[in-house]
Amino acid sequence: MSFSSEPDAILVAEGDALIRMVMVDMLGDAGFAVTPAADAAAALAVLEARPEIRALIAGRTLAEVGDGIELVHRARDGWPHLAILITSGAASDLPPLIPAGVRILWKPFHYQVLAQVLAEEIRALGSPSAAPLLPEGSPTSPGAAPVHEPDRS
Repeated sequence: MSFSSEPDAILVAEGDALIRMVMVDMLGDAGFAVTPAADAAAALAVLEARPEIRALIAGRTLAEVGDGIELVHRARDGWPHLAILITSGAASDLPPLIPAGVRILWKPFHYQVLAQVLAEEIRALGSPSAAPLLPEGSPTSPGAAPVHEPDRS
């Protein structure tokens, strides 16, 4: 749900075509304007061409220009205004140095959890259109993966 007439524009960079398609559909249904990218190079091109992009969701494994972690580093350096989430299926899959402010969402997750975390991140960066997508105190679906913030110590 969005309180403004313009939905928040987000970029989904996911190497798996089926996962990318499902994420685009689910986040579109949640009220976001979603642009997909199949790899890091395409994601960087979208970020350069579309300054209205408010958030990046990057899968851990991407082809081209390194991987999802490298994409996240480049996005943080080049577009510090972005809300950034990285998705991964295994904690051992992530390097210890993830840029400050990047949230991790462990797979599998429920789309409502993804949409809620995304809205929170955009709202934290000052977007007036990002409204909570779940009522305050709502339980997430059973089996939904918890959101993890990297230890910065």
